[in-house]
Amino acid sequence: MKVFDYRERDPLPLESMFPTDILDEPWIVYHGTSGALAAEIDTNGIRAARSIVDSNAIERIVGVFERLDWGGTHGGGYPVLAAFSTFDVSQGRPVFLGESALRVTTFAAADFAGGEVARAVHHALADLRRVVDGDWPANVRPEDRPAAITPEAIHGVARTLEELGNLRQAIAEIRAGHTHGVVYAVRLQPGDLVRAKHHKQMGLMIDGGVPAERLVAKALLPASFERSIGLNDRRAQFINESPILSVIRLVEELKKSLPGVPEEALAAALKATGMRLD
Repeated sequence: MKVFDYRERDPLPLESMFPTDILDEPWIVYHGTSGALAAEIDTNGIRAARSIVDSNAIERIVGVFERLDWGGTHGGGYPVLAAFSTFDVSQGRPVFLGESALRVTTFAAADFAGGEVARAVHHALADLRRVVDGDWPANVRPEDRPAAITPEAIHGVARTLEELGNLRQAIAEIRAGHTHGVVYAVRLQPGDLVRAKHHKQMGLMIDGGVPAERLVAKALLPASFERSIGLNDRRAQFINESPILSVIRLVEELKKSLPGVPEEALAAALKATGMRLD
């Protein structure tokens, strides 16, 4: 696996963090994460890890916001948790891969260390702490705070924060341990595509993850990196031109017309068409 180290580069060459032979290869997608997970990924590939946040914690936090009839001050806090409250995160999730290297840099930033759910809990609990302490940032207008905060409500919020103290501490330790970000370039194979789905907002999802031999290269980003906006992330190009999506659609049709056929057989059928991804 090739390594491109940009931890000491300023400015970062984000649009060319990988050479063109990687960026232009149609079978390569990307995964962004914290450097704290890199050693595990380098050895075992990209796997769906169990979140340190269980469904019960999410439901409790979401319930507090709903009782306050408040959406919080951070868009990545309660609103994200409310979306995740509809399924059991403790069972793990598919591996998420991005259509472009730039798109997944979001998840290589320090704010996402520990994953999207842990980030949402961090910001949601920070909002609830503001309710208890009354310590509101200057940019949070009075009308953006809970409409009515009674002593009883504050007591209930404080009790929830105390009971979730261990979780808050665990997330804080993960965030403090973020030393750098990593973006992986991943070359997919037919066996991966029979387990893949594409979501318009969430990107490519693969059940079971991808093994280490799929990792083509990785780019190392500084700990201080923050996602830049306004750059050409090639996502539209992927959606309009990528053969990956054509294969995924073909597999979906095969699964409908041949229900119960093992995924191994579908992968063999794809290989038999002459598809070469390596």
